[in-house]
Amino acid sequence: MSRPRLSVPAYRVHKPTGKAVVTVYTPDGSRRDVYLPGRHGSAESRAAYADLVAGLTPGGVLPAAQPAATVTDLCVAHLRHATAYHGPGSELRTLRDALKVLRAVHGPTPAAEFGPLARQSTRPFPHLEVRP
Repeated sequence: MSRPRLSVPAYRVHKPTGKAVVTVYTPDGSRRDVYLPGRHGSAESRAAYADLVAGLTPGGVLPAAQPAATVTDLCVAHLRHATAYHGPGSELRTLRDALKVLRAVHGPTPAAEFGPLARQSTRPFPHLEVRP
Protein backbone atom coordinates (compact mmCIF):
# COMPACT_ATOMS: atom_id res chain seq x y z
CA MET A 1 0.00 0.00 0.00
CA SER A 2 1.39 3.41 -0.95
CA ARG A 3 1.75 6.34 1.39
CA PRO A 4 -1.19 8.74 1.51
CA ARG A 5 -0.61 12.19 0.04
CA LEU A 6 0.14 15.06 2.35
CA SER A 7 -2.60 17.69 2.37
CA VAL A 8 0.10 20.40 2.42
CA PRO A 9 3.21 19.69 0.31
CA ALA A 10 6.60 19.99 1.99
CA TYR A 11 8.80 23.06 1.61
CA ARG A 12 12.28 21.70 0.99
CA VAL A 13 15.69 22.62 -0.37
CA HIS A 14 17.03 21.66 -3.80
CA LYS A 15 20.62 21.00 -2.81
CA PRO A 16 22.37 21.62 -6.18
CA THR A 17 20.90 25.12 -6.55
CA GLY A 18 20.02 26.08 -2.97
CA LYS A 19 16.53 27.06 -4.11
CA ALA A 20 13.31 26.12 -2.36
CA VAL A 21 11.23 23.47 -4.11
CA VAL A 22 7.76 22.03 -3.57
CA THR A 23 6.34 18.88 -5.19
CA VAL A 24 2.68 19.23 -6.11
CA TYR A 25 0.26 17.04 -8.03
CA THR A 26 -1.36 18.01 -11.32
CA PRO A 27 -5.08 17.36 -11.94
CA ASP A 28 -4.18 14.24 -13.98
CA GLY A 29 -2.34 12.73 -10.95
CA SER A 30 1.27 13.24 -12.01
CA ARG A 31 3.80 15.02 -9.79
CA ARG A 32 5.51 18.29 -10.64
CA ASP A 33 8.30 20.16 -8.86
CA VAL A 34 7.74 23.90 -8.48
CA TYR A 35 10.90 25.92 -7.84
CA LEU A 36 10.24 29.00 -5.74
CA PRO A 37 12.00 32.35 -6.25
CA GLY A 38 14.89 33.20 -3.93
CA ARG A 39 17.05 30.92 -1.82
CA HIS A 40 15.66 28.29 0.53
CA GLY A 41 14.63 29.90 3.82
CA SER A 42 14.41 33.45 2.43
CA ALA A 43 11.35 35.61 3.06
CA GLU A 44 10.71 35.72 -0.69
CA SER A 45 10.57 31.93 -1.02
CA ARG A 46 8.43 31.57 2.14
CA ALA A 47 5.92 34.09 0.76
CA ALA A 48 5.81 32.28 -2.60
CA TYR A 49 5.29 28.98 -0.76
CA ALA A 50 2.37 30.44 1.21
CA ASP A 51 0.78 31.73 -2.02
CA LEU A 52 1.27 28.36 -3.73
CA VAL A 53 -0.22 26.38 -0.84
CA ALA A 54 -3.19 28.78 -0.62
CA GLY A 55 -3.99 28.11 -4.30
CA LEU A 56 -3.93 24.30 -4.05
CA THR A 57 -7.02 22.14 -3.81
CA PRO A 58 -7.22 19.49 -1.05
CA GLY A 59 -4.53 16.83 -1.33
CA GLY A 60 -1.90 19.25 -2.66
CA VAL A 61 -3.32 19.26 -6.22
CA LEU A 62 -2.87 22.21 -8.57
CA PRO A 63 -6.19 23.61 -9.78
CA ALA A 64 -7.22 22.80 -13.35
CA ALA A 65 -5.88 25.25 -15.93
CA GLN A 66 -8.13 28.04 -17.11
CA PRO A 67 -9.01 28.11 -20.81
CA ALA A 68 -6.58 30.11 -22.91
CA ALA A 69 -7.45 33.71 -23.75
CA THR A 70 -8.57 34.38 -27.30
CA VAL A 71 -7.96 37.39 -29.54
CA THR A 72 -11.54 38.48 -28.83
CA ASP A 73 -10.86 38.48 -25.07
CA LEU A 74 -7.81 40.69 -25.58
CA CYS A 75 -9.70 43.05 -27.90
CA VAL A 76 -12.47 43.51 -25.34
CA ALA A 77 -9.97 44.14 -22.54
CA HIS A 78 -7.99 46.62 -24.66
CA LEU A 79 -11.15 48.50 -25.70
CA ARG A 80 -12.23 48.71 -22.05
CA HIS A 81 -8.82 50.14 -21.11
CA ALA A 82 -8.79 52.59 -24.02
CA THR A 83 -12.27 53.84 -23.15
CA ALA A 84 -11.20 54.60 -19.59
CA TYR A 85 -7.88 56.13 -20.68
CA HIS A 86 -8.89 58.24 -23.72
CA GLY A 87 -12.59 58.85 -23.16
CA PRO A 88 -14.93 59.34 -26.12
CA GLY A 89 -13.44 60.76 -29.29
CA SER A 90 -12.12 60.08 -32.76
CA GLU A 91 -9.15 58.06 -31.46
CA LEU A 92 -11.50 55.62 -29.73
CA ARG A 93 -13.68 55.31 -32.85
CA THR A 94 -10.62 54.49 -34.96
CA LEU A 95 -9.50 51.86 -32.46
CA ARG A 96 -12.99 50.35 -32.32
CA ASP A 97 -13.06 50.04 -36.14
CA ALA A 98 -9.63 48.38 -36.21
CA LEU A 99 -10.57 45.93 -33.45
CA LYS A 100 -13.80 45.07 -35.27
CA VAL A 101 -11.79 43.86 -38.28
CA LEU A 102 -9.34 42.00 -36.05
CA ARG A 103 -12.16 40.20 -34.22
CA ALA A 104 -13.89 39.28 -37.48
CA VAL A 105 -10.75 37.67 -38.90
CA HIS A 106 -8.99 36.25 -35.82
CA GLY A 107 -11.57 36.38 -32.98
CA PRO A 108 -11.57 32.72 -31.87
CA THR A 109 -7.80 32.29 -32.35
CA PRO A 110 -5.94 31.62 -29.07
CA ALA A 111 -3.93 34.70 -28.15
CA ALA A 112 -0.74 32.63 -27.81
CA GLU A 113 -0.99 31.67 -31.49
CA PHE A 114 -1.55 35.23 -32.75
CA GLY A 115 1.72 36.63 -34.06
CA PRO A 116 3.15 39.24 -36.42
CA LEU A 117 2.04 37.44 -39.60
CA ALA A 118 -1.53 37.22 -38.34
CA ARG A 119 -1.45 40.91 -37.49
CA GLN A 120 -0.25 41.76 -40.98
CA SER A 121 -3.13 39.83 -42.49
CA THR A 122 -5.60 42.34 -41.02
CA ARG A 123 -3.86 45.42 -42.41
CA PRO A 124 -5.53 46.93 -45.50
CA PHE A 125 -2.24 47.00 -47.42
CA PRO A 126 0.22 44.68 -45.65
CA HIS A 127 2.85 45.07 -48.38
CA LEU A 128 3.02 48.84 -47.67
CA GLU A 129 3.91 48.53 -44.01
CA VAL A 130 6.10 51.43 -42.90
CA ARG A 131 9.13 50.52 -40.83
CA PRO A 132 10.81 53.06 -38.51
